[in-house]
Parts: sequence; structure tokens; C-alpha cells
Amino acid sequence: MILVAATAVGFASARTCAESWAGLAGIPAFALQPDFWASEALARAPDWAALWLGPWTVALFGLRWRGPRPRRRRLLRRPGAVACGAAAIIWGVGSGLIVAILALRYLPTWPPWLWAAFLWPLYFHIAFDLHLPALMGAAVAGAWATLAIGGRWRPERSWIDRAGRIAGACWVALLLMELGLGTWTYLSHHFTPPPPGARLWGF
Repeated sequence: MILVAATAVGFASARTCAESWAGLAGIPAFALQPDFWASEALARAPDWAALWLGPWTVALFGLRWRGPRPRRRRLLRRPGAVACGAAAIIWGVGSGLIVAILALRYLPTWPPWLWAAFLWPLYFHIAFDLHLPALMGAAVAGAWATLAIGGRWRPERSWIDRAGRIAGACWVALLLMELGLGTWTYLSHHFTPPPPGARLWGF
């Protein structure tokens, strides 16, 4: 039931990102341009995936702490639990800061209806502009590296730890996609190589 609710949150988030809200022309990360559909879709796939992966990760982290469960010391050696915990902490801290800053800046002056209309679109704008999903992937990679280097990698033969490991691997994959495809997209749209034979730096 918790995972079903997490899936519903993902669909609601996707709907928010795909629609225009209160004068916003949709989130740029989801406004695909027809001329560059394939490259744009690949470059923005991590953002789409994060809309469902985020709620699933938080749900798995919550389920992991329900009984019966191993002792806390053993639980912190489970790669699935550690992955979900690292991603959930980064998401919680980042989201809390974004919402707090929005509230401090706009809540005193905006009427309630405007605040309700703009809150989630602005949240997603800022979260994706700050590459929050990539930060979550980096947190998972760092947590797993710490477990492996310290010799504390102890996977558990249970569906929830396997699901947590799959979620963690997806976050790391999103990080690698963000780095690789982001670099490719930047070079394709924002960098013009010098012509052959051009003199650079006075040489």
C-alpha cells in the first residue's frame, strides 16, 4: 500500500511538471523541443525517472524501519537500507531548504491561492536546476563506497534490501547519466570548437 501511494505521488509530480501552472510555461526540463527530441529526451530522462524513484526510495526507507528488522548496527551495514537512507536524507534536506526559502521570500506577500498554485512548480524548477537527483546519486555512491572500503558491505537476502539496492543503483545510474549526457548536451548547444588551424593563446 505504501509503494502504491509512492507511485501515485510520482504520477502527480509528473503531471505538475508536464502542465503549465499560473503562467509558467512548464518546467524547462520537460518542454521537449521537436527538432531535438531524441537528444533532449535522453538528456532529460534522469529528471523524469527521479519523479518516481524519489517517492519509491522514501517509501522503501520507511518500510525498512518497520518491524521485524535487524538491529540498528546491522541495518547500517545493509547496502539497500544505506542507499535509501542516503538518498532520502539528501532529498529531505534539499527539499526542506527549497521550501523554507520559498516561504521566507514569498509567503508574507503572496495570497494563499497564489502560494498554492506556485509552490510545487517552483519547487520542481529549483530542484532540477540545482540537480538534486544527481546529488542524491552522489550520496548513494559515497555511502556505498564507505561501506565497501570499510569492509561493512553486508547484503541481506530479502526483497526489501534487494529493492533498496536496485533503487540505489538507479540513483547512481542517474548520476552517471547526468554527468555524461549533461556534458554532451552542453558541448552540443553551448560550445563552438575553433576552426582548424586557428591560432590559440598566441601560439
